[in-house]
Amino acid sequence: MIFKSLNIKSAVRFSALLSAVYLLLTTLATAQQAPELMVTWKSDNYAPSAYQGKILPIDGSKVEVALELIDGSKIANISGKQINWLINNDELKSGIGLKNISFVASGRHGDQVVEITIKNYKGADLEKRLEIPLASPELIITGGPSIFEATPYFFNVKNIGELLISWSANSQPATGLVDNPAILELDTSSLSAGSEVVIKATARNSKKATEGASKTIIFRK
Repeated sequence: MIFKSLNIKSAVRFSALLSAVYLLLTTLATAQQAPELMVTWKSDNYAPSAYQGKILPIDGSKVEVALELIDGSKIANISGKQINWLINNDELKSGIGLKNISFVASGRHGDQVVEITIKNYKGADLEKRLEIPLASPELIITGGPSIFEATPYFFNVKNIGELLISWSANSQPATGLVDNPAILELDTSSLSAGSEVVIKATARNSKKATEGASKTIIFRK
């Protein structure tokens, strides 16, 4: 019984020692972890409500960027720190506690490069470089055999009503619905089996004629 009691006590002490070592290692790891700049961004151009991906900016899109500093697994207070922002190698803004900025994406530069510096945080300058992909307007066509729908992505508009949408079928002009030009009704019932119809949709920003996209599909009966 004496040996059994000693073994139990030894096991308890060993378990306590392991817990203490784990706690010490965890504390040291947290203390030694370098501060991390966490950057998020969003673009305010158009995508359909069902779209669950990231809305990518195109030339002329407004992009909003937000910054937080994580230090020791917590959000650090940088309200008194000088923060510098560069966009595509040009200084955008600098200021004390400047954690949020916005800019207009430029197609001349391709992907948009954001560089951030927090000056003199605990004696060191902290830096972050981020590339935001630059896209182009896109258009897809879905549906058939008689109803087709054009769905636009990434245009610099608030809603689809700001787009001019046109259709053609086998190179002949076709007209979308009066109350929804993004939908084309096409009578394909008289087509013979194996027949093809080349359907094309084009969308343009009503406020910027150079901003547009087109899509062509082949419908087979």
